[in-house]
Amino acid sequence: MLTISDTEYVVVRAVFQWDDFFNLDMLNVVKFHVNVFICANVLTSEEFIQKLLFPSFHKSKLLFTIGLIHRFNDLLLIVSQYSCDKFVNVFLLFLPRFLTERKCAKQYAHKESKYRSRFHKTNIKNSTVIIKNSAIFVSMKIFLTFDYELFFGDQSGSVEKCMIEPTNELFGLARERKIFYTFFVDVGYLIAAEKYDELKTELDQVKDQVRLMVTRGHDVQLHIHPHWEKAKYEAGKWEMNTKGAYKLSDFQERDFTRIIKDYKTYLEELIGREIDAFRAGGWCIQPFHLFEKVFKEVGLRIDSSVISGGYMMTDDYFIDFTNAPKKSKYNFENDVCEEVENGSFTEYPISSLRYSPMFFWQLYILGRLFPKQHKMVGDGLFLSQGGRKKRVLTMYTDYHVSTDGYYAKKLNVALDKAINLKHQEMVIIGHPKGNTVYGLRKLKSFIERNHEQHEFTSFNQVL
Repeated sequence: MLTISDTEYVVVRAVFQWDDFFNLDMLNVVKFHVNVFICANVLTSEEFIQKLLFPSFHKSKLLFTIGLIHRFNDLLLIVSQYSCDKFVNVFLLFLPRFLTERKCAKQYAHKESKYRSRFHKTNIKNSTVIIKNSAIFVSMKIFLTFDYELFFGDQSGSVEKCMIEPTNELFGLARERKIFYTFFVDVGYLIAAEKYDELKTELDQVKDQVRLMVTRGHDVQLHIHPHWEKAKYEAGKWEMNTKGAYKLSDFQERDFTRIIKDYKTYLEELIGREIDAFRAGGWCIQPFHLFEKVFKEVGLRIDSSVISGGYMMTDDYFIDFTNAPKKSKYNFENDVCEEVENGSFTEYPISSLRYSPMFFWQLYILGRLFPKQHKMVGDGLFLSQGGRKKRVLTMYTDYHVSTDGYYAKKLNVALDKAINLKHQEMVIIGHPKGNTVYGLRKLKSFIERNHEQHEFTSFNQVL
């Protein structure tokens, strides 16, 4: 084993393909001695460096944490996540500073120029680079986006529980760290509620909260669930009719053109500024060539409906993003899944992960064992997704990265993935109605951990 001085220690944690096996909490219980510990003692330091410098090893994805300890009670953690290529570059660049044994540094010095020339031009151009405590970090633009809406199943839920109360909780989290969200407001509900005098009080509450979003610096953009065109409020509840009306493509051209124009105008008049971005209800933005003309007419330049790898075909849903570019941002023209270099529109896809069946088994079991932690604050019912529950419990699924409930467990995993893929943006979706005690705790932890290294932003700030 390599040894270093009594006052300087190096801990290198490497995770090759099993992200969940190790976590940063391990560092709290590691016993620091006068040796270099590699992979929680799975490898000796010599074996680790030998594998690191072996060419075939570069194909593996690697997460690492380097900690420099000057005293037992003075721990400075330099945490970053890179692809293996970036790791080699940084590791070789700073290794001589960490190791005090000149013999070891000289032993691998001849390797440094070779691998630095090979990996020095890692794709970090066009990214914000932060140099902190002699470590290099690439700053990610993180968009926390929330679809502000009711439920669309047999029970719509109440405005208080699905929108007002959970959004106020989100305001509190944002205020603590001075970050800003993007709210995609379901304008269809607002326009439908205007028809009923008995809904005036709750409608005014929603309008006031939407205005408050803008007052507090948050972004407000357009979200359209067109089935509100056929919804009726009777006997104190909403009667939803999604058949042949759930997605814009279910309507004739003259109808969806009117819907897009009227909904956008209503929201702009409510908040007092122009709207630039759009998210389709149920992510049903396809086939986009139908909407290209009206989007250009009304000035909608940004879409954030695509979920990379997402696929769902039911009576209501039409989603096929399996061929969408694996990028965090791209331009397109008449097909959201086809990149066009100088396209008129920009897609900010919702970040995605591949979820295992075990994740969903845990979600459903924990929800029943610990309802106080995992029960959604929203008091409505989801629209049926055509046997999706059975699918996710039996096969791997590509699905969005979300703040909703148990999904929030994967926020940091998703960020690691985005950094490894050299993405510069990360879009996270959430729904105030989907807030849980557990999910809010995980979201708060995610913000606390990343707000200094990364930039939490909104669409109106990047336009």
